[in-house]
Order: sequence, then C-alpha cells, then structure tokens
Amino acid sequence: MDNRPIGVFDSGLGGISTLRQAIKALPNESFLYYGDCINAPYGGKSEAELRVLTHAACAKLVDNGAKALLIACNTTVVAVGDELREAFDVPIVGIKPPVEFASKTPGEGLVLVMATQTTTRLLLERAKSEGRLWPERAVPIPCPGEMVARVERGMFERGDYDDLFHELFAPYAAKAVDAIVLGCTHYPFIQEEVFRYAKENFQGDPLFFDGGMFAVEELKNTLNSKGLQSETGVSSTTFMTSGDYERMKALFDLLLNVHVPMRGIAL
Repeated sequence: MDNRPIGVFDSGLGGISTLRQAIKALPNESFLYYGDCINAPYGGKSEAELRVLTHAACAKLVDNGAKALLIACNTTVVAVGDELREAFDVPIVGIKPPVEFASKTPGEGLVLVMATQTTTRLLLERAKSEGRLWPERAVPIPCPGEMVARVERGMFERGDYDDLFHELFAPYAAKAVDAIVLGCTHYPFIQEEVFRYAKENFQGDPLFFDGGMFAVEELKNTLNSKGLQSETGVSSTTFMTSGDYERMKALFDLLLNVHVPMRGIAL
C-alpha cells in the first residue's frame, strides 16, 4: 500500500479530461496535477523540444512525491513515451488515440481522427515504419494549436470553434461519419461543439472516443500489480502549473467540475 499521490501531466489543462476519469475509477487515490501551461500547446513542437519539456515536467512530479505518473498528453506519449518510462523509476502510463478501437465501430462511414499536428504525423510515420496498416476508414485530421489555445483561454461558447471546424472538416461535408476520435485531451471539453457541427454537416450520429478510459484502466491495473494502492481512502487533488497560477487554477476548477455530456466517450 502506498499513500503517495499519482502524478498527472499534460501540456496544459486538457489532461483534466483524463484526470476526471481517474478520480472516478480510483476514488481512494490522491492526485497531483501538473499543467505546463506556459509552454502549451505541445502539438506543433519538435520531438527534441518535447523531450526537454516532458522530462522536466515528470521530474517535477516525481520530486513532489508522485508514486506513479499518468501522462495525459497524446502528443507526449506518442513522441517520447518510451523514453520517459526508461528515464524514471516510477511506473508511467500514457494516453494514446484509440484509432484501431474506434475503427471497429459498426457501419461503413468514416472515422475522423482529430489530433495535434505532431501526434498525427507520428502516428502515421510509426504505423508505416512498424508495417501496420492504418485503418482504411480512419481519416487523420491534424488540428492547429489554436484549438488547444482556445480551450486554455476558457472559450466554450456556441460557435467558438466553427471557423476551425469548417477548415478541417469541409472536405468531408455530407459524408457518412460513424465515429470521431478525440486524440488530444483538450478536445473532450469541446465535444458538444464538435457533435453539433457534425450533426449539421455530416451524415449519421457519430460516437466519440478518446484514450482516457484505456489509460486509466492500465493505471488501475499497474497500481494493483505493484502494490501501490492507497490504504487510507482519503483522496485529494493538488494543482501545479508553469503558468499564471491564479488564472489557471480558476480554469482548472471549472474544467474539473463542468458537466461534459457522454456520447460514446467515458469521462
């Protein structure tokens, strides 16, 4: 048994969507969340930049007593996840876009895979280098960093993202879409806007998927197998950031408690 907190890391505040799932699945655990908000978004950064930033962030969490790390940043995990596991002595679990899982959705429509530009590029490169076939119905949608930036600014009004959606989704207007993968932890917070746009512009009623439920289940199994579960049952969540603490803490509290409708996505 181990009463130390679980460290949760994201480039900003998007990882709260995964933290929410972890709190629900592990109600006896405490969490230490670190958002590298001053350097967000990570989606357009090089692997060299990501390596420096993520090592520093993980070291901060470990130095503050984290017994395990949940990397709630798809870009980080896809780019340097294996390196992080080798660099630190604590167990590390990371989130990835569940492209193959979503591609098993019944129907013949498209599966749109929304992810940052870096995540999209690396997913395609690694599938090719490993000899894996990218699912034929899965369409990569590399999203600009502005989408993450708007979430970080607390923009959640109707229509706040329509200009970005139109640019990204225009080639698929009126086509059948069965599923949408939210391949960045910021995106679940604008899921309702994505769903509204999809209903107005695509055929079908798409289900939504992110990798949070898979990562949290792996984390739960890892804690159990290594005897790291908390024995007190006294849970708490502590927030840390590289950015403006007062402003980001207010947004952290909002996102941690905001109701996010479920449309085929576990939150």
